[in-house]
Amino acid sequence: MLDVGKNSYDSVTLKKATDLDKLFDILRDRYQLGFPVVDLLYSNPYASYAGYILSVAYVGKRSINGVSAHQISIESTDADWQIWIKDGDAPVPMRLAVSYVTQAEKPGYITELSDWQINAGVNRDRFTFNAPGGAMKAELLKRTAAEK
Repeated sequence: MLDVGKNSYDSVTLKKATDLDKLFDILRDRYQLGFPVVDLLYSNPYASYAGYILSVAYVGKRSINGVSAHQISIESTDADWQIWIKDGDAPVPMRLAVSYVTQAEKPGYITELSDWQINAGVNRDRFTFNAPGGAMKAELLKRTAAEK
């Protein structure tokens, strides 16, 4: 996390996928920080969101950029979702549309996902935080003993 105005930063090291789940929960619950597609990044996306779902409907097959996809509509306690899952042997998300119905402005987001490379190797250096020159380390992410 980087506070550009104060040129200070804090970081955490994640050792396993469930640590990432825990980080998303902390950012949401403690800091009210949310990201439109974060639910797809949980190690078990359904389990992370199932308690908030009010209804689910299969809309049917649609074409996303010329590719056949299954469209699913989800109503939850704080957002309405549409997700398109690629038809066929590799059922990956292709598009996600979210409308936050409990916020006064009712913001909405559309995310398109493409060029999936399942089981591709990832260079760990891509996930190494490098603080900008002159930035000072600070405790922006207040941690409890259990989170350290």
